[in-house]
Amino acid sequence: MEARDYRKLCSANDLTYYDVTIEQTDLMIATERDMSEEAYSFIYEQRKVLLEYIAANPFFEKSLVPMECTDNSPLIIKRMCLASQKAHVGPMAGVAGGLSQMLCEYLSDFTGEIIIENGGDNCILTKKGRVARIFAGEGAAGFNIEIPPAKEIYAVCTSSGTFGHSLSFGKADSVSIISDDAFLADSAATAICNSVHKPEDIPGALDKALAIGGVRGVIIVCGKKIGAAGEVKFVK
Repeated sequence: MEARDYRKLCSANDLTYYDVTIEQTDLMIATERDMSEEAYSFIYEQRKVLLEYIAANPFFEKSLVPMECTDNSPLIIKRMCLASQKAHVGPMAGVAGGLSQMLCEYLSDFTGEIIIENGGDNCILTKKGRVARIFAGEGAAGFNIEIPPAKEIYAVCTSSGTFGHSLSFGKADSVSIISDDAFLADSAATAICNSVHKPEDIPGALDKALAIGGVRGVIIVCGKKIGAAGEVKFVK
């Protein structure tokens, strides 16, 4: 499957779909009405804040370990640092999920149904309940999970050690983390993916994932093996 071709499979007929792209940030968004201008402006400003911080603190972008930030740090930086500390990874591990999270929070003031996908990192706010499809590697069929109706944001973030452009030290085909916070879900997915090198690592990695505060569920695919734990419901 070509990059982003999976977006053609999205089919929430009650929502309006549109893409927002700014350099490396490539979002697919679905809301009750077209909010592309609002989304573009918000993401532009958050990226500006992030890039200005990185210019002043270049180690922040390269660090593979958690970093501290000051009380005066921008909100997005504080949330990236907090997630990195919980998951024991570098702060940039949560950037894609974090941008989705903050945009979803912003758009929720204007609409009650939101789907945001950012390179496998998803934020969903729905009162109806929906189904999300997770792809588990090149050529894999993938699987569906239930997204229950809720008043809070539902984050599903996926990391892979076998495909995609993100840095990974593991060999899992996919690690998907479910949480209320995409900063955390994205960071935790990276951490758990780093720990899976063979199918036999799956049971321990499931336990490790659920030990991270804020993780609600986890799904791991490695080779021909799949493992899941926590609040995960597979559907057809």
